[in-house]
Amino acid sequence: MASASDIVASAQQQLTALQAINSSINTKIAAIKDAEWNAPLTDQETGQINALRAQQQPILSAIEELSYVTLGALDQSDEISRIGNALAGVVNGLDAQAAQIAAIDASAKNISGVSKAIAGLIPQIQALAK
Repeated sequence: MASASDIVASAQQQLTALQAINSSINTKIAAIKDAEWNAPLTDQETGQINALRAQQQPILSAIEELSYVTLGALDQSDEISRIGNALAGVVNGLDAQAAQIAAIDASAKNISGVSKAIAGLIPQIQALAK
């Protein structure tokens, strides 16, 4: 069984990975928006920005929930249950997002890998409640 500190360390690794993915999306948005210096954005460019921002939503949700995985939280049985449930929702959101962007972005592999790693934290967190 993984210790609480092992779980927190793994959560921090996934948090760092998600932050890198989010930063990559922000870079893509900024590159598109740079065109505004010369002319208004086209409908296609606006659509690309909207699609990229939609990709960010489950990533930002995952970042928020992983931020709650702390040693203090893992010492409270009611918080363990909430974190487990929240991370299960995060995994569902990231899996759905990976499926949606698989055809248009190589980030899907990264998101899928992070999702699997987060899913692996769920039984470890739940085991602490026993």
